[in-house]
Amino acid sequence: DVLHLDGHPDNTIVKPDFEVVICDFEYSCVVGETIQVPFGIERFYSPRIATYALSGEWTGIAPQADDEQYSLVALIFEVLTGSPMHPTPAESHRLLAEIASHNVFTLEERGLPSVARVSEVLRCATGRSQMPRYKTLDAFGEAFETAVAADMENLNFNQGSVRPSILGCIAARRHGQCQHPRVF
Repeated sequence: DVLHLDGHPDNTIVKPDFEVVICDFEYSCVVGETIQVPFGIERFYSPRIATYALSGEWTGIAPQADDEQYSLVALIFEVLTGSPMHPTPAESHRLLAEIASHNVFTLEERGLPSVARVSEVLRCATGRSQMPRYKTLDAFGEAFETAVAADMENLNFNQGSVRPSILGCIAARRHGQCQHPRVF
């Protein structure tokens, strides 16, 4: 499996049909491959990577699928809410400490109430739930699509924002009303 390691809004393209495309594989590696340099944008690091970065030792870390899953949740959170999943102090060291301590906002705290199923899927993917983390990114993607479809009725779409449109497309794909590939 290949890990992207640089998922953030600038490396994500949402096409007019709401298909999501990830680009810029500069930092990608194979699961278990050791990397030697800092990579990506810190606010999308997993707690394990943030802890490693805090140590100042940037040689010999082997990113895992769990790290990529956590980063993907941080990206989804930011796309859905328009704000980062973690408090984002300007100082790099403080930001990494916030991430390493698992200090994250909830969707509800960022203005998306009534998305309990989506919230639970994101909590599971970050290891902040009683449920185990998803074993693969595909399993996470399927759970996320199912949760979005289940929570659709609780969302208010009269505001005309892009975020509900993206959620709507994910739900439409899940119910076979969209012929494009899955989002993840």
